[in-house]
Amino acid sequence: MLENEMIERWKTIFQNHEAKIQEVDENTQILTWKKKDTIIYSLEFIFRDNRIYVGGDLGWGTFNTTWQPRWDYDWYTIQPGYFAEKCTSIKNGRYLWDEEYALENLKDEYRYMMEDPNYYETLYDEILNAADDIWMDWEDVDSEIADKYDIDTFFIKQMWCAIRAIKSSSSREEYIYNLNSDPHFDDYNDFWEWGYGVGDMLNGYFSIWIIALRMAREQLIEKGYGDKYEK
Repeated sequence: MLENEMIERWKTIFQNHEAKIQEVDENTQILTWKKKDTIIYSLEFIFRDNRIYVGGDLGWGTFNTTWQPRWDYDWYTIQPGYFAEKCTSIKNGRYLWDEEYALENLKDEYRYMMEDPNYYETLYDEILNAADDIWMDWEDVDSEIADKYDIDTFFIKQMWCAIRAIKSSSSREEYIYNLNSDPHFDDYNDFWEWGYGVGDMLNGYFSIWIIALRMAREQLIEKGYGDKYEK
């Protein structure tokens, strides 16, 4: 689902953009979305049969859809997650990895596992601080933190390992490598099913392109799209 903050931000950026549509043949349309006299924040969408090709200053991507996309398709029925499912290639990949988002995901997952979440925030903050301290090893964490809580030691140890791996990584691949290289890490609770995917964020291009398609469609309809075709 598109967030209102992002919609408003890109509506402001696109407020002076102009949409132009070119019909190449009965199966192909080219939609140009740009501000006059600049290519900054410009986009071009090529609609060919059931495929979409995106290019310009705001990334590139290709889509193989299950419908016949055209500039006047009702793009309000398409959300970023569904749009991403139809993507066959995109600049920087379908998902991006973010450290802060990974920590949020991890924190939520462990909170769900806690039988008594009342003191979870305090526990998490202590482990987070310990993971930041390069001089603390597991023996220190065990004696200074784990001993204070009536929780399975494996639970605290795994949380500490995962947080430490996230904070020392800049990509999902590096995070997984660092985690599996840690001799203290133990995948005792099927961590591989949920823990390796933390931090994966949908590429923001999907949202930007949908906002552009919606605004371009509205503009063309308001102006009388028939007069805008370039043969």
